[in-house]
Amino acid sequence: MPKLSRARIVVENVFGILSVVFRVLRKPMLLESEKTAKIVLACAFLHNFMRKSDSSERYNPSGTYDSAQFGEVIPGAWRVEGLPTGTFLRLKKVARKPSTLAKQYQNEFNSYFLSDIGKVPWQYKY
Repeated sequence: MPKLSRARIVVENVFGILSVVFRVLRKPMLLESEKTAKIVLACAFLHNFMRKSDSSERYNPSGTYDSAQFGEVIPGAWRVEGLPTGTFLRLKKVARKPSTLAKQYQNEFNSYFLSDIGKVPWQYKY
C-alpha cells in the first residue's frame, strides 16, 4: 500500500474520531479563525491525553481505528453509528432549559468572575 494511502487512513481516523467525540467539530464554526484553531487544538490535546491516560482502553478499545491488511482498508469501529460500548455512545437528548440549580451556579460564577477577587486583567479584551 502506498505511503499516501496510509497517510490518508491516518488523517481520516483523526478527523473522524475527533468529530465523533467532540460534537463541536461536526458543523461549521462561525467564529474567528484564531478561536476556531484554538478549539481544534484543544480537542486534539484532549484526545491525545485520553489516549495516553490510564483509561485509554475504554477510550479507544482495540479495533477503534481503521487499519490496513494485505492492501485492504478495514474500517474501524468509530465509523459505526451508536457503538454499543465505550466512549463513542450517542449522547442522550436532554432538556435545553437549565435547572434552577444550574442557574444558581451560573449566577455564582458570574458574581465571582466579576468581583475583584475573581477577575483577571485581560478578561474584558475579548
